[in-house]
Amino acid sequence: MAKKRKNPFEDPFVSDRLPAAEDDMNLAGMPGLDLAALAPLAAGLTDQEGMMLFSMLGHMVESGITPEKYTSFYNVYQKLRPMIMPDMPSGKSKGSKKTKDSSIGSHLKDKTLLLKIQMKGVVKPPMWREVEVPADMTFLDLHHVIQCVVGLENSHLWQFNGTAYDDWLLIGIQSTGPLDPGLEDVTDKAEITPLFDYLDEVGAKLEYVYDFGDDWVFTVTVKKILDKKTEYPVCTAFKSELNAIEDTGGPWSYVEQRENLADWKKLKKKEKEEIADRSWFDSPEDYYDMLQSNLFNLDAVNQRLKTF
Repeated sequence: MAKKRKNPFEDPFVSDRLPAAEDDMNLAGMPGLDLAALAPLAAGLTDQEGMMLFSMLGHMVESGITPEKYTSFYNVYQKLRPMIMPDMPSGKSKGSKKTKDSSIGSHLKDKTLLLKIQMKGVVKPPMWREVEVPADMTFLDLHHVIQCVVGLENSHLWQFNGTAYDDWLLIGIQSTGPLDPGLEDVTDKAEITPLFDYLDEVGAKLEYVYDFGDDWVFTVTVKKILDKKTEYPVCTAFKSELNAIEDTGGPWSYVEQRENLADWKKLKKKEKEEIADRSWFDSPEDYYDMLQSNLFNLDAVNQRLKTF
């Protein structure tokens, strides 16, 4: 999570990310504007959010807003804040509930979780894999396990949420700079957060989002907690033989690919040519070979998981 300042108004032009700058609007010298008194407005905000609020105040100054209207603005903001951010108590920073007590699931550190990893949006039949993993495995390691068992290639950004794209809980790798791949902000660092912090009981679930364009979403659910600690992840069962295929359009495309694979021998030559052309393949044979090369192989997957 981005670093917090106790009082963003103490020195709003200096932060870890933003270079020092001149206070061209001379906010600190504005009569009737007590920056220290306005500090509660920014309680719990990140540096970036504090700067946005400070900029908004600057525009108010340039527009000739009076000190009396500053006070009115503050009062209205405090009333609106619960409606804008209903789950965030005034003066508290955004964060997941369980990060307040990192020991909630620590009793599971010597246990094994049986997880069901199921693709959302795909039914009749569903697409899922079941895998046993150490309960103290990190979410970064779980990301790699999911990539392995569903057939993806770790080429895009990803995150774990309570529900997809919900930033109330956002477990992932935080970017350290403009050229560093990763998420702009996280609530929990995937490389150090153990699974038992959130997947701590049977029925507990999160959603894993991969490739924010194709939008692969998988529900991760605890099916069992085993009284042992597995040495390495093991895939124990699966449904739907076709893997997810990188850069092909996400779950909606997966359903079409699976239907094409099942019906291939029934399709006419022209239909196969149209499918291959739509999918940017030179020939129907190339397209069919691509589908065949992405079939799930339990033995091969478990051999790979032994290296994790």
